[in-house]
Amino acid sequence: GNVGSRAAVRLAPLTNFDIALAKSFKLPFERQRLQLRAEAFNAFNHANFRNPSLDASSPSTFGQYTIDAGPRVMQFGLRYEF
Repeated sequence: GNVGSRAAVRLAPLTNFDIALAKSFKLPFERQRLQLRAEAFNAFNHANFRNPSLDASSPSTFGQYTIDAGPRVMQFGLRYEF
């Protein structure tokens, strides 16, 4: 069978912090609110590397990371509830 194909390399742990802030404001009309949101994914912009090169025929790049999980992403939103 295909022995040893699972968990060939132990990778560094992923570190990811997502942060969200929200503030709701009551409007003077009956049961209506306005919500302002700010969200940050990977808020501290920690580099999470993945997919190391495991090609044994290329020793100059063996074990090097070529891809990361992406930079910080921020989004803002305004929500009207009625």
